[in-house]
Amino acid sequence: MDSLISISSMAKLHSLSRQTLIHYDHIDLFKPVEVDEKGYRYYSRAQIPFLRKIVFLKSLGLSLDSIKEVLSNTNPKKILEFYSAYKTKVNQQIAELNDVREALNQQIAILNDAVDGYEMNLTEPFIKYYPLRKVIYQEFPDNVTKEKLHLTLMSLWRQLEPLRIRPAAGFGTILTLGTKECLGCESSNTACESDGRFKSGSCIFVPVNTENLDNLITIPAGEYICLYKFGMPYDISDAQYLLQWMNDNNYELTGNIIDVCLLDTTFYQQDRTEDFCLLQAPFKRK
Repeated sequence: MDSLISISSMAKLHSLSRQTLIHYDHIDLFKPVEVDEKGYRYYSRAQIPFLRKIVFLKSLGLSLDSIKEVLSNTNPKKILEFYSAYKTKVNQQIAELNDVREALNQQIAILNDAVDGYEMNLTEPFIKYYPLRKVIYQEFPDNVTKEKLHLTLMSLWRQLEPLRIRPAAGFGTILTLGTKECLGCESSNTACESDGRFKSGSCIFVPVNTENLDNLITIPAGEYICLYKFGMPYDISDAQYLLQWMNDNNYELTGNIIDVCLLDTTFYQQDRTEDFCLLQAPFKRK
């Protein structure tokens, strides 16, 4: 018995609890070499490398069943195959976590815009630069209502599912002052031909490397005149106010107005029916 190690000493040596070693014994992962008449467990010094390996493999995230599989196989080639397969799985998990991190970054950026907006004068436009962006778009049906708005958005949402694209970069509305052909124009250097009426539809922002979608629209990089607002996308009064402000201050609209939803009604504890949004209008100086 003097050459054996008690369960408490073995646990302390490997920074484990006694209960962990008892559990390993119960599941036949790591059993003591001897149990005395009082039920005390004892381990040999030769078992130290095996428990050390268990602790190491556990630190890699392996399940106890997988650790059993590794310990039951002393063939280095087989263990190499196991490690290689596990590395592939880990790389897949890293890629998924990177996607989740990017989705969180996108949501944080939207909420930062929302927090900034609450501190600004809702009637005072400002200029902000945006990089090139892409959206998928679907025009609203006639006589759009809130219910039709949600259905239009969900129709776009379903298109992203087979592509495994999270709609984390936000959604909103595109307002086109003029003909439908204005949608998708790549240049912000010339004014759109206008018939004086707005056309509008839902949009969801997608990664800029997205391609081969029929309803894909590129939003050019550049400066935009922006205005925070409370309201629904099909209420164009704020867009009309922004256009009048632009005209009064010698700015000319050069493309589609983007109405980005920053906070929908899920963010409000009170009974509020309007979204908090940010209008973005491409422009040139007259």
